[in-house]
Amino acid sequence: MSNPTRQRPLYGPAPRILLPLKSGRPGRVKAVLCLVLLTASAVGGRMWWRSYYFEQTDNAYLAGHVGTISSRIPGVVSKVLVSEKLLVHQD
Repeated sequence: MSNPTRQRPLYGPAPRILLPLKSGRPGRVKAVLCLVLLTASAVGGRMWWRSYYFEQTDNAYLAGHVGTISSRIPGVVSKVLVSEKLLVHQD
């Protein structure tokens, strides 16, 4: 009833099987890793520089003087003959 081949015990460390790494060029892995690290540091450095030297906010407001504009004659405005951001000269 006993098997003449040696069997692995049920408990205990499993045998280690070391497989060789199959990479055609070992320098390629280092080059890609260096490129990824260089890109990440460049992007991180630019983000830090922009956040340090430029202020940015989502809740900005303008402070200024408010003036009332009124017409010289009474009446209703029927047409406005200028468009937005158009330079208007006084004659």
